[in-house]
Amino acid sequence: MPWDHLAAMKIHESQIASVAFLCTDHQGDDGPVHPQPRATGFFVSVLEPRDGVLRVGEEVGMGYVATARHNIEEAGADPLYIRVNRSSGDGYEDIPTSREDWYSHDTADVALLAFVRPEVDLRMSFVPTTQFVDAEHRFWGRRSPWEQVLGQLGGAPVEVGHEVAFLGLFAQHAGQARNLPIARFGHISRMPAEPILVRRQGGYTERIGGYLAECRSWGGHSGSPVLWTSPDASTAVEVPNLRKPGETMTIVRPFTVFGFLGLVSAHYDIAKKAAGREDIVTEINAGVAVVTPAEAILELLMREDVVKDRERRPESDKIRM
Repeated sequence: MPWDHLAAMKIHESQIASVAFLCTDHQGDDGPVHPQPRATGFFVSVLEPRDGVLRVGEEVGMGYVATARHNIEEAGADPLYIRVNRSSGDGYEDIPTSREDWYSHDTADVALLAFVRPEVDLRMSFVPTTQFVDAEHRFWGRRSPWEQVLGQLGGAPVEVGHEVAFLGLFAQHAGQARNLPIARFGHISRMPAEPILVRRQGGYTERIGGYLAECRSWGGHSGSPVLWTSPDASTAVEVPNLRKPGETMTIVRPFTVFGFLGLVSAHYDIAKKAAGREDIVTEINAGVAVVTPAEAILELLMREDVVKDRERRPESDKIRM
């Protein structure tokens, strides 16, 4: 099911299948070292035209894993695993990667890994770049039932108050037999205006650009894909006038569009000192998260070195959507 054509703000299985978990080795209480989920990634794709045309049902392109750049920087020693569910629904695969395999955006909190599907059959779906919200914060619904209408309307604008959903890791229970992502819902609180100061693991800070969203997030949600929906789109439709046979009348038909807004990059906590103890400080989730815009992911996908690598790859590395 396309990312932009759902009946309501509910999450379809294809959206859940786009999510992967990022894991690092962990020394468990029982002794053995095993991969443990730490953060979230998701699959995106760059479609390639055949004879200059993108044909529905014949989409072929290069697939990537996208996540927040700070997830890669803070991962520690290699390997960094991509955990993906098997298509049978029973179990998952931990695919090892090295931090050197990842591309990092020069300024935005985005990292990408070219993904070559392994021999094992995996349950996964890819978010095509045609479904990204653009740099002007508008959604065009490329290759969807609403593309023509949205083109006539000048695209659907992203605005404060619109609903969003994060799909990502629930660190307290990632799933034992398979990945079990969760969805969290909220609303856009502020549009991107200027770089925002955020604090990272280890105490360092950086400034990043992004939307602010009223949606509780935490460490495991870093890198989660963010869905966006607009309830405001409408179009004029000519229908038969039942009172005047042979004539038509114009009605306004509302419709809802869904697109890909970006990825979760940070959240804010409120520091609170314990009563009577100046040396004890607890942190309470402020309920505000930072979303790096989809355009930053597109910038990295189209960076010269990433494009050259894509062009060098054999057809066997490509995926059929």
